[in-house]
Amino acid sequence: MLSRQDYKNYLDQMSRIEKIMLNAYKECADRLEDVSVKKVCYMLSTAEIQHELIIKELVELINP
Repeated sequence: MLSRQDYKNYLDQMSRIEKIMLNAYKECADRLEDVSVKKVCYMLSTAEIQHELIIKELVELINP
């Protein structure tokens, strides 16, 4: 069975991954010339921001 600390560690790891992906998509978009692909990268970066918010909500649930 997983402990609260196990979940916290997992969510911390996920949070770090989301930040890395956010930065990667933004950097990619900034370097692209193709407007269509650039738009998709920005959409993906927005999704990563939403993922980070979900992770923060989960952290609050396990840390009352």
